Amino acid sequence: MHKVRKRLTRAAIAGALAVVVTAPIGAQPAQAAIPPLAATKLVVDVGIRLVKLWSSYSSGSLSLADATEQIVAAVDTAKNEIISHTEAIATAQVRACATRHVIELADIDHFNPDVLQTWAQDATACVTLADSLLATLTTKPAIDMAGVALGIVGPVALIARQRAGFSTAGLSTVLAHAHQIVVTKLVPTCRTSSSQEPGFPIVTVNYRCTQYNGDTASGMETYVNGELIGSRVSVTKLRLTAGARSAYTGSVRALSAL
Repeated sequence: MHKVRKRLTRAAIAGALAVVVTAPIGAQPAQAAIPPLAATKLVVDVGIRLVKLWSSYSSGSLSLADATEQIVAAVDTAKNEIISHTEAIATAQVRACATRHVIELADIDHFNPDVLQTWAQDATACVTLADSLLATLTTKPAIDMAGVALGIVGPVALIARQRAGFSTAGLSTVLAHAHQIVVTKLVPTCRTSSSQEPGFPIVTVNYRCTQYNGDTASGMETYVNGELIGSRVSVTKLRLTAGARSAYTGSVRALSAL
């Protein structure tokens, strides 16, 4: 009887260990595929609009109610595309909180004060998590997806905190830090080349900026006898154009508005 009891005990322990090992693996939520560039451009443009709306409220050009209404409406115009990007974030925790706040934003006017305060704090935590995640990411598509989502969740968290009666200065600082990481890690590479026909005093200088996703923007300067004819090429503008279908351009715009 004693031997039988020992065998049963060992079997029970083995079964329990099997459950411990296998359950977490099956519980991992799936990361969605990277959305098409056209969808990314749409979401980036929405993010730029959101941060401009926040800026308009901060400067007194919009009331809090009007800013909230327009932010909710802007998110609603591209909600499916936004969620396709939040679902492509590399880390499950950030993925879940970003998607949740995009979905629940439409109900913000129905939150009672306690729910609103909790929701605003959760949105703040989502931004700080995204900031920490961006600091560790090394692959550009992963940085891009997190940065695009940040462009949406950031203004949502700001407006939620304002409505809840919380300060926004600390969150603005974190957002600026996170967006600067995106700009630094996703800046398009730019190269120049020059050419001159033999016997002619005309030199052309070509500029070409390329984003990691293959998007490019080009410009040219012409010099005659060393004098620039026409306007100088703005590398800053070329980078914004090349990065328009990535989080880079959205983060540059956000930094100027925060």
